[in-house]
Amino acid sequence: YAWDNEKGEASYVSGLTGISNPSYQVVSADGKRVYSVGEDDGLTSTVHALSFDKASGKLALMNTQLTQGGAPCYINITPNGKSVITANYVGANISVIPLETSGRLSENVGTIAFEGEGVNKKRQSQPHLHCVEFTPDGKFLLANDLGTDQIHVFPLASDGQLDKEKAFDGALEAGSGP
Repeated sequence: YAWDNEKGEASYVSGLTGISNPSYQVVSADGKRVYSVGEDDGLTSTVHALSFDKASGKLALMNTQLTQGGAPCYINITPNGKSVITANYVGANISVIPLETSGRLSENVGTIAFEGEGVNKKRQSQPHLHCVEFTPDGKFLLANDLGTDQIHVFPLASDGQLDKEKAFDGALEAGSGP
């Protein structure tokens, strides 16, 4: 949609079909690519790479990969622009998907799994990752876990990859579900 501030109206520009439940998107720093999760349960959950033509306002599907975690509900791009990371709400993990130089998603999908539960058995029976955000200085990834009342902290190594060896957890008040 294009927005006309003077008239206060939106007009349809283009659409894209074939992506199941695209609940969250992130745009690349250059504005030429959009990455979207397909928030389905189980092994059918996906992430999509889309090209975006600013002049025409049109999106085109570049490729799709499985997240290897259920219900991805958040996606982000690493500060160096070389990977996307998804938070998988019912998968109890996050997915790290390298990007090819073209912006397409690599087939080398990696996951980082979490274990545990919280005090509220109705909504904290397992880890529920729902946000992956980088600190403003780009030195850490914060992965919010509603299910275990923790924020998992991953320093970024000099090559921009998550340093799993130096990762730590920040525990929050029981039942707070960050």
